[in-house]
Amino acid sequence: MMARPGKLSANIVGVTERVKMAHPKQTQGLRVTITVPRAHTGIVLCALLFLLQTGLSARQKSLTWDEPTFIVSGLSYLHTGVFKLNAEAPPLPQYLAALPLLLIDIERPDYASPEFEPRTQVVFARRFMQANAGRIDTIAGLSRFSTWLIGSALVLIVGLFAARLMGPVAGLTAAAVTALSPTLIAHARLATSDAACALGMFASVYAFHIAVHESDRKMWAVCGVVCGLAVLSKFTALLLGPILALFLLIEIRRGTLSLRQTLPRVLLLLLAGLATLTVGYLGKPWLLLDGISRIYTNLTPGYQFYLLGNVYDEPVWYYYLAAVLIKTPLPILLLLCIATWILLTRDDHRDILLYCGVPIATLLFITAFDQTALGPRRVLPAFPFAFATIGVTGVAHGCRSCHYLHRGLLVWCVAVAVIAFPHHLSYFNALAGGPTRGPYLMDDSNVDWGQDLPALAVWQRQNQPDEPIRLFYFGTIPPELYGITHQAVTHAEIISPKPGVYAISAHLLVYIRKTARKANADIDWLEKYRPFDRAGYSIYLYRFPQ
Repeated sequence: MMARPGKLSANIVGVTERVKMAHPKQTQGLRVTITVPRAHTGIVLCALLFLLQTGLSARQKSLTWDEPTFIVSGLSYLHTGVFKLNAEAPPLPQYLAALPLLLIDIERPDYASPEFEPRTQVVFARRFMQANAGRIDTIAGLSRFSTWLIGSALVLIVGLFAARLMGPVAGLTAAAVTALSPTLIAHARLATSDAACALGMFASVYAFHIAVHESDRKMWAVCGVVCGLAVLSKFTALLLGPILALFLLIEIRRGTLSLRQTLPRVLLLLLAGLATLTVGYLGKPWLLLDGISRIYTNLTPGYQFYLLGNVYDEPVWYYYLAAVLIKTPLPILLLLCIATWILLTRDDHRDILLYCGVPIATLLFITAFDQTALGPRRVLPAFPFAFATIGVTGVAHGCRSCHYLHRGLLVWCVAVAVIAFPHHLSYFNALAGGPTRGPYLMDDSNVDWGQDLPALAVWQRQNQPDEPIRLFYFGTIPPELYGITHQAVTHAEIISPKPGVYAISAHLLVYIRKTARKANADIDWLEKYRPFDRAGYSIYLYRFPQ
């Protein structure tokens, strides 16, 4: 059993001593001089770097498709105590998005409106934003702030877990890779549930590892609370049930736990989790079941799925795997390949295989049957487990050349993060052709979630201040709230564009492509026309005649 980072002696020099004890021949000549306190300082700095990236990039992006509904439903829960809107999502991220707004003077949602209903919740949220048009940036910043902190906490805890398993250098490496992930930054800056779920699931596994290996009864209760918070963030966290159950069976088989010890501690975990859910649902934990029953009720009949430029009537099983491969930076993919090779060729990393490999495999397996095909954000909880694996295996080799390769790939990660800023949501790696290839490969939140209205407003002020843009926009926020003067693109103009400038959201360009292929019509803008400019990487600008 390895000691927790907090219990490691401050005079232990890096990870060298720990690795030498297990692999004395492989570590001859390898010199690592990062001390425990210095590594932990580095982990904290990585968390602060992540916070800086999310905050600065979010300021340049408009509220995305889901955010207004999350914000307004959260306000309705806090104001009325009634879980009426957005019940298909658990309440915790919505509480966190709405809570700071109670501190400022804004126009309250009109709960007497007939639009205060689940079927019209998007319209209800839009009305609230229109009523507070002058404070749209303040509302966005305050509502997103809790998610920025959640993302930073995730960086911190990934580093601490990797340090627990293989020492401070592993922790610092894992934290650095986590802090430089474009996909994680993209979703940890928005007032949505994905980052909170990732933190909740990873923290649950971390707490479980401590509870099992240190015979700490209190940690079983802590683990239950954290599991409850994870489920209150997103229903994906219900997968913690089979994941933790598998951990238990393996640890009992290993002899780490006895069956007699396990039963009362598991009961404590379950009771703590249930108590957390009860508090989260304001004394009505059965609402969890109602929410689960609504998960797939909003699917659009006849919706077509889109991957790598191809249109499908049904989601393909490899959708999420393909999305991860083309939206994850190449250096991170290479680091993960190295980590996988190390795990498969050595037998001394049992905890990493169990505590990181099982959650990753479970998430990828279950999402192969998912009916929504939403892109990497659906499997975002797998990312921190992969980053922890990279950190731990990165210090396991004794090859000096491998050591330098590892460092070089980390420097490459830094370069990618600089290039991706602030357009993390639309990021695609170099192998996929970069972010300009986005709508030719994927749609929806992989490319365009309505985030680039500020960039379009800047473009209009600089290039066409006195004339409306013809706009076909994918989002729930009225573009005029960001100072854009526009007129809607008509169906006739999609078929035969009139002279002028058109701004088309990437997601809707894909929608036009789907329509063209379904109707066998010659209206595929991605194929027929070339944009002359872009607002960010999600709004494409066309000028006619071309």
